[in-house]
Amino acid sequence: MELHGYSAWITSDGVELKQYGVETSLGGDTASCWIPSEAGKKFTIHWRDTWRMHQVSGLITIDGIHCGGNVISANAPTWTPVTVSKSTLPSSMMTEKAFMFAPLELTDDDSFLEHGGSTINLGEIVINIWRVTTGAEKSSYTVPIPEAQKVHEKSKKALAHRVGLGDDVFAPQRPSIAVRKIDPAPLARFTFKYRSLDMLKANGIAPPGAGFAPPASAGVKREAEDVKPEMTKIEDDGEISALENRLHLLRSRRSAGGNSSKRVKREARAAVSFVPGEVIDLTGD
Repeated sequence: MELHGYSAWITSDGVELKQYGVETSLGGDTASCWIPSEAGKKFTIHWRDTWRMHQVSGLITIDGIHCGGNVISANAPTWTPVTVSKSTLPSSMMTEKAFMFAPLELTDDDSFLEHGGSTINLGEIVINIWRVTTGAEKSSYTVPIPEAQKVHEKSKKALAHRVGLGDDVFAPQRPSIAVRKIDPAPLARFTFKYRSLDMLKANGIAPPGAGFAPPASAGVKREAEDVKPEMTKIEDDGEISALENRLHLLRSRRSAGGNSSKRVKREARAAVSFVPGEVIDLTGD
């Protein structure tokens, strides 16, 4: 999905999840879609600032729970695009837990109906892009880890999954900063409504033959089919001799210039770099 130069997507096992039923508001500030979820699969949230016109913060909310975010600075006049990815939640100063889709635990205990409000945002991953100013740097930031809650079977909203967290993994947390929102509303809001693929098919959101992602080779195959080699008919021995002489000359030039080609290739790789410090861990609202 894309809004005003900002885009967002979610991957699992390194593959972008297919987006179904993409809808954009009349004002063009909000977009939503459906994505397939699979219990036990880890996932990563990505968002990209293409224009870099403002200093912005991407705040992430999962199942109604604030999960922190990142800040990208403005980049005039070069406007270099930057992509931010988030796949974990800090669990201590030295550890973090991975996001993953988990089975929804149901109960028939009516006492859980009193907490029906906790299911309003269940099944949603939201990214809000805000213009912000930054404050003081802090030594670390730990988001309170939410406990997995049971959901009454009457309140499940046709859900099969919710987002859970994996085991603790050693990962010292980087310094972070606080931010202050400038505007009363975000510049862009992306909502991913995750459901099992079977539910998406049953409700007509995904077609019967849909998978979690488009076939990886589809685009390559189409390109290979569209581009056909050009065949040249050679009429006589004189033309063959001329072509052989031309081939010999080209091989000689390539042999003589081999070192310079390698040099150019290495220099081109070295020119690609990322400026550290532009993406900053977020510590609060």
